[in-house]
Amino acid sequence: MKALQIPTDAPHASAPPAMQTDAAARRQPALDALTTALEAVNGTATAHTYARGHDIRDLAMGAEARLASLGIPAKARVGAELHAKSGDVLPTAYANAGRRVIRTVVALRRATAGWTCTDIRRIEDYPTAKPRADLRLTSDQDARAVAKLRATYSLTAPAPQTPSRETNQKDHAHV
Repeated sequence: MKALQIPTDAPHASAPPAMQTDAAARRQPALDALTTALEAVNGTATAHTYARGHDIRDLAMGAEARLASLGIPAKARVGAELHAKSGDVLPTAYANAGRRVIRTVVALRRATAGWTCTDIRRIEDYPTAKPRADLRLTSDQDARAVAKLRATYSLTAPAPQTPSRETNQKDHAHV
């Protein structure tokens, strides 16, 4: 599959309506290309799949927000990946009836210019399987996220160890 660009740009809410309309018009061809790719993979299945380009755009925007919340600057986000599986957990009656559910699995990758969709696949899955959105970081991004977390707390000094009664008895037994 050829990588498809995912439009995640959005004009600020205070932007003039004309600017908002222009941005939406620029985004539409990319969203249409994503929708076409999803339709080609999913066929007629739509119930538990990613069916529209907007679904993929929402995944990319969510991943971008997660990277920001981890303290990873925009320039350092290149190389992050998101692997997602569509759908909802369905009642066990579906599984008990031996039914399978069509779901969509997508892979997104953060490039310099934004997110791209690198893979779209259709799978048959158990109805009780959970949808997923796994964010995968590069080692540098992981180090930045851990550093941000560590900046939010400090370690306490360990409490002094007092010898237990058993330790004292063992020490005296060898004398």
